[in-house]
Amino acid sequence: MQIRKIEIQNYKKLIAPVVIDKIGDGITVIAGDNEEGKSTLLQALRTVLFDRHNLSGDAAEAMLPFGHRVRPEIGLEFEIDGVSYKLKKGYCQKPSAELVTPTGVLAGLAAEEKLQELLRFRPPGRGQGRPEEHHGVFGMFWIEQGRAFSPLPLSPDNRTKLMGALVSEVGQVLGGDRGRKLKDAIAAQYRVVFTDGGKPRGPYAEAISLVEKLESEIGPKREQLRQYDEKVDELARTRDRLSGYEKEGRLVRAEADLKNAQAKLDHIGALESKVTAADQAHRLAEAEVRAPTTAVTQREALIEREKKDRDDANGFGAALAGADEAVTRLSGEFTLRAEALKETETALDEANRALLTIDQRLERRRLTAELDRLTTALDAAKVADDRAREARAASSAIKVDAAGLKRLRTLDQKRIEAEGALAGSSTLIQFQLNVENSVMVKGTAAPSVGDLSITDPTKLYQPA
Repeated sequence: MQIRKIEIQNYKKLIAPVVIDKIGDGITVIAGDNEEGKSTLLQALRTVLFDRHNLSGDAAEAMLPFGHRVRPEIGLEFEIDGVSYKLKKGYCQKPSAELVTPTGVLAGLAAEEKLQELLRFRPPGRGQGRPEEHHGVFGMFWIEQGRAFSPLPLSPDNRTKLMGALVSEVGQVLGGDRGRKLKDAIAAQYRVVFTDGGKPRGPYAEAISLVEKLESEIGPKREQLRQYDEKVDELARTRDRLSGYEKEGRLVRAEADLKNAQAKLDHIGALESKVTAADQAHRLAEAEVRAPTTAVTQREALIEREKKDRDDANGFGAALAGADEAVTRLSGEFTLRAEALKETETALDEANRALLTIDQRLERRRLTAELDRLTTALDAAKVADDRAREARAASSAIKVDAAGLKRLRTLDQKRIEAEGALAGSSTLIQFQLNVENSVMVKGTAAPSVGDLSITDPTKLYQPA
């Protein structure tokens, strides 16, 4: 048998079409890095030759790529005794088999029976066949990775065929004096390798010991290889999950959340601008409060100057009387200004206390809102975690096919559109309240300054 072309698609890790053609009469070497699928290609070749197209159960499931429900397809072009054949099989989804021969095209079980006749093998009654029993003479010469030194698998049929071939080739050599000499030579060689009791000795015994030593050393390596294979499988599953996330539109939702966060940040910047303006107004009020103090200082200077003028005008009675009147008048003004200063200081203290009260109320409201938000987020996280556990428990009993997944994605898209339509049709109420007042919405105090989006009947009221 001479293989000319191999075609594989959706078989284990070989998802994309793989085509190897123009295979000549010499030795063909397929080279590649680890985990690129060289062993998988040989498994596919054995599958198309010896496994029936209507194979089911675990053996069929093992052909499917991880996380996919597809139809593994394998094609093969080969020659036997110079006659060309084309074989193509599909497994799992709509299984089929087709064999193109020089005399016509065979399909289904007829193709399987013709293939058995050409390759001279006997398949099992059910399930997947074993190479040593159901692959004919090809099972004797099919060497897998790591089994090059394993014992030759011989079924009763293979043993009979091998003995018949040996007899047909060397039967004439075994007769007469030549046969006796050959027997003696074989016996002599046997004694070199085995003791009279049949136990190995010499280089053969040493080779057995070396094999046992190598087997003990290769055990940990095989375990490391198994762990590496598990990591590769986990990587494939992770890539599938990432692909699923992209298909579900999580990036779009994350960008929308980022946009909302930026809008909230801009709102916070506007509030900070208002706080800056309020601080400037506060400083202006402090300057106005300091003005009466300056007037008092000026009044004291006037009194000093008046005293000097009175000393200078000691001899002028009329001027002195006028100065006394001025002093009396200025003293009254000073008293009024002092009272005004006291009232201003009192008002300033009250303003400072009111400002402190406002700051405390704002901080309390902010902390209350933050506590409510965190509590709500914690409750939502707990609910989401419970739902996730329920979903994981339920998912093991739910079989998701391509149609169901498509319908789920369609429903999710409709949900997103419905949420957008609901947000677009909602009523927006803007608040700007006095600090002493508040409005309750569904049992929760509305912010004194801000927006409220309403999408269902809502009662706004002022607490008693």
